[in-house]
Amino acid sequence: MADIELVNSLVKGAYDMHIHSEPDVLPRKFDDIVLAEHAIAAGMAGVVLKSHYICTADRANLINKMFPDIKAFGGLVLNNSMGGLNPLAVDVAGRLGNKVVWFPTVDAENEAKNITGEHDDGKPVPYWMTIARAMLAKGIAGEPVKVTDSDGKVTDAARQCMEVIAE
Repeated sequence: MADIELVNSLVKGAYDMHIHSEPDVLPRKFDDIVLAEHAIAAGMAGVVLKSHYICTADRANLINKMFPDIKAFGGLVLNNSMGGLNPLAVDVAGRLGNKVVWFPTVDAENEAKNITGEHDDGKPVPYWMTIARAMLAKGIAGEPVKVTDSDGKVTDAARQCMEVIAE
């Protein structure tokens, strides 16, 4: 068992770069307010809020106003709910103060076979996959998001997103 004092000392002044909290499409253990309270109690410097389905920059801005002792940053995942590889979404999120952009996760091309059940190994699927399968059944899932083309080269849309991120 790790020495709890050592563990606690390691998070002091640290940033959690990937944390899921509510509100979200998926159930989470705690909301943004409780997250901020826990992070402050642990002596952390900040957190990056992540959702696979929505931009979290606006939520981060509210946390920063409510809790000046911690720095919250918003995140954007370029899944279909945000328009996929959408440079406009990246730009708007940036204008809201967003600092972190992830390329596709649940809608990534490499997840497509898992969502359609082609690689079904009989194990329980993550909750997000039940949502993805429900969207697929409704006919609203969208195409898998491709970051590279058939030759392995970065797509124009991915390149545009990276250019906006670089600004």
